[in-house]
Amino acid sequence: MTAILIGFVIGIPWLGALILWRTSDENPRLQHTLAVAFSIAAGFASLALIFFSSAETAVDIPMGAFFGSLTFTPDGLAVALTAIACVIGSLAVVFSVDYMKGEAQLSRYYTFVLLFIGAMAGLVLSGSLLFMFFFWEITALCSYALISFYNDDPKAVAGGIKALIITQVGGVGLLAGALITYASLGTYQVSALLENAGTIPANLLAFVAFGFLIAAAAKSAQFPFHTWLPDAMEAPTPISALIHAATMVNAGVYLLARFYPAFVQVPGWALSVTIVGLVSALITAFMALTATDLKRALAYSTVSQLGYMVYAIGVGGFFASQFHLLSHAVFKALLFLAAGAVIHAAGTRDMRRMGGLGKQMPFVRNVFILGALALAGLPILNGFWSKELILEVGLADGPIWAYIGMLLGAGMTAFYTLRMTWLVFFGEARESFACA
Repeated sequence: MTAILIGFVIGIPWLGALILWRTSDENPRLQHTLAVAFSIAAGFASLALIFFSSAETAVDIPMGAFFGSLTFTPDGLAVALTAIACVIGSLAVVFSVDYMKGEAQLSRYYTFVLLFIGAMAGLVLSGSLLFMFFFWEITALCSYALISFYNDDPKAVAGGIKALIITQVGGVGLLAGALITYASLGTYQVSALLENAGTIPANLLAFVAFGFLIAAAAKSAQFPFHTWLPDAMEAPTPISALIHAATMVNAGVYLLARFYPAFVQVPGWALSVTIVGLVSALITAFMALTATDLKRALAYSTVSQLGYMVYAIGVGGFFASQFHLLSHAVFKALLFLAAGAVIHAAGTRDMRRMGGLGKQMPFVRNVFILGALALAGLPILNGFWSKELILEVGLADGPIWAYIGMLLGAGMTAFYTLRMTWLVFFGEARESFACA
C-alpha cells in the first residue's frame, strides 16, 4: 500500500501535467477542472501516506550498475514535507482558478505547476542521492518556467533566468556530493551516507558537507544567494505562494535537516550553517523594513524565516526547524494568497498607493491579519510556538551572540509585519480602487 501511495503522490500530478499539456487553451474551464482534480487527488494521497510512514525503503527499482537503485523511503521527515508540498500546492491551484481567469497559455501554467508538485514530492521521498538530484533539477526547471510565465515581461524573464542560474550553483554542490559519496561508499543511497559517513576520509566528507550547504543555501535563497527570491515575485501570485510556502525553498532546509547527523562532526560545518541562517534572517528583515512592493516584502520575509530554520539546524534544533517549516508554510501561503487577492483587486503591488483597503475587502483583511500575527509570533498562534522553540534551542545549545541576533530579527519581523499590514489595510486611502 505504501508503494502505491508513493506512486500516486508523484504520478498523479505528473499524469495531470501530461494531460494538461495536451489540452487546448480554447477550453479553459476543462483546464481549471483537470488541474484542481489532479492536485486535490495528490493532496489526499499525501495525507494518506502519513499513516504509512516508515524508515524502511518502500520502493526499490534497480537502474543498473552506475545509476544504482531508484528508492523511495517514506520516513517521518519525508512524508511531512510531501504533505506540505501537495496540500499547499493544491490550495494554490484552487486559488489559480479565479486568479488566472482569462489568462492565455493555461495549459503551460498548470503543466508546470503539477510537474513542480510531483517533483518536490519525489525529491523529499527519494532514498537515492542521484535521483534526489534528478528531482532537484526538475524543481529548478519548473521554477524558471513559472517565474517567467509572463514571457513578454522582461522583468519576469530576467527573474526566471536569475533563479535558474543561482539554483544551478546549488545543483553543482549536490551532484558533486553525490558523486563523492558514490566513489567512497559504492552507492548513492542516503541511508548508506548517514550510516557510514565516518568511513569517508575527513577531507572528502568535508567537501560533501559544504557542497550540500552551498546547495541548500542556493535553493533556499540564503546568504549569499538570497537575491533571486525577491526577483521571483514577477511570477503569478499563486506561484509565489507555491514556491515560498510549499516547494522549492523548503528543499534546501530539508537537505540540511536530512544530512545533519552525517555532517555534524565535520569541523566548522554546524557553525557555518548557524552563521548562514543568522545573516540571512537579519539582512532580509532589514530589507523588508523598507520594501514598498507588497510581494517583495513578503519575499524578504520568507528568506528571513528560512534563515530561522537554517539557524535552528546549525544549533542542533532539528525538530524546531521542521516545526517552523510546517508553521511557516501555513501562514506564508495564507499571506501570499491574501496579497494576491489585494493585488488582483487593486491592480498594483505598491503599498504606498494603497491604504484603507480593509474597509473594501474585510474578509481579505481579516485573513491577512491572522497570517501576519502568526508571522510576527503572537502568542497562541502557530508562528509563536515554532519560533519560540527555535529561540529556546538557540539559547540552550548555540552561541549567545547568534541568539541575540535572532532575537533582534524577531523584533524586526514584528515591526515590518505591522508596517505592511497598516500600509495596505488601514489609514486613509491614498488612491481609489474599484475593489470587489
